[in-house]
Amino acid sequence: MMIRCLFFLCLSLLTAEEIVVQLPTQKQLQPIYISAIHAHNSPFDAKYCQELEGILLFDFEHNGRTHLMPRVPKYETALADENYQKAFYPKIWQDISAPYVIKAKIVNKQLQTAVYLSASSVIKHFKAIDLTGRLCDDRRSVHRLSDGIFQDIFKQQGIAATKILYAFQATKTRSDSEIWECDYDGGNPHPLTKEGVQSLTPIAVGDDHFLYACYKSGQTKIFVGQKGQLLGQSFIHLGGNQFHPTINKTKNLLAFTSDNQGRNDLFLQHLTDGWPSGKPKQIYAYPKSVTASPAFSPDGQTIAFVSDQSGNPKIYLIDTPDNARKRPDAKLLTTKHNSCVCPSWSPDGQKIAYTAKIDGVRQIWVYNVADAFTTQLTTGAGNKENPTWAPNSAHLIYNTTDGDVYDLYLVHINNAKPIKITSGPGFKHYPNWSQH
Repeated sequence: MMIRCLFFLCLSLLTAEEIVVQLPTQKQLQPIYISAIHAHNSPFDAKYCQELEGILLFDFEHNGRTHLMPRVPKYETALADENYQKAFYPKIWQDISAPYVIKAKIVNKQLQTAVYLSASSVIKHFKAIDLTGRLCDDRRSVHRLSDGIFQDIFKQQGIAATKILYAFQATKTRSDSEIWECDYDGGNPHPLTKEGVQSLTPIAVGDDHFLYACYKSGQTKIFVGQKGQLLGQSFIHLGGNQFHPTINKTKNLLAFTSDNQGRNDLFLQHLTDGWPSGKPKQIYAYPKSVTASPAFSPDGQTIAFVSDQSGNPKIYLIDTPDNARKRPDAKLLTTKHNSCVCPSWSPDGQKIAYTAKIDGVRQIWVYNVADAFTTQLTTGAGNKENPTWAPNSAHLIYNTTDGDVYDLYLVHINNAKPIKITSGPGFKHYPNWSQH
């Protein structure tokens, strides 16, 4: 039990520090009008249509580029017209300054969608979606549709079809936790493991595989799991406990921490075709201190990690070592805080999100790599931890850690109003946003 407590040491050592300027919020969002979804000659009832509609609305309210316009009966009447030229009559939408309008309807078992672009008076029809009547499947189809529309309008990749891994513990009194997966909006939550022991800190390593720390053999070891199989297998062959797995973008290096040498130190494992090749190597240790939470930069050249070598946990950077024997020197990331933990590097390499304590509350902060400027993203009551970046480097998901329920929250870095995406009892924590 003492060894496993090292896993949580850095979080327990947080202390108060100064307040730094917060991120600017409420960047200009573009309005979008989305019609109600109605069914025509369809087996799906009004409630099912509303559920699909709610998914589409969420995607366009929280994509970081648009906000929903309120519905007005006369505009709903206009969009109900089967003649698309009348439904998208330019003056209607110019008068209310709607740059984008989406008309969606269900005909038989297909969701048909058209988008009107006011600036060019162009109507774009998207490929009809075949609906199954199974919400877990159809909601994913709607997410893919949202991403397709987003890509067409903004020429950027959307995030609606992405997924989140996280650890779920049913109650505070239970000692076991499992790895779960959900859609980016918290929908379709389902377990990926059934180990019956404590499983934490999952990371996606492909479409079907993931790594996690699992206390199954009397010690915490890094396991590899596969979707569709509820039991994983040991991944790293090294004595002692193993924590905090993280993999680089090219999937040929795995960093993790282990107490193999007595204290929790930083190790590196080479991978070939996604599997361990050779023995793991200790790459960083500091006398009478522990390390935690490594994170690769997107180019794989640098590793961020947490160490309490100064007395409080802080984030340090080292160059990813080559085969040379000399161990890298560590550089302190920021002096803004007495303590900070949970580093997460954005996919574009420009930002590092982390957790630090302000007035007794753990908040999410963002470090800008280019100018070393540090800004506070979240505010308010309730501790926030374990930020993880979306593939677009603009959204984050983190977990709260208060009371008998931990939940996951979605936030955009320029419109920092967090949205709770999970519900129900239990601890939902250690989220990892799949980059695939």
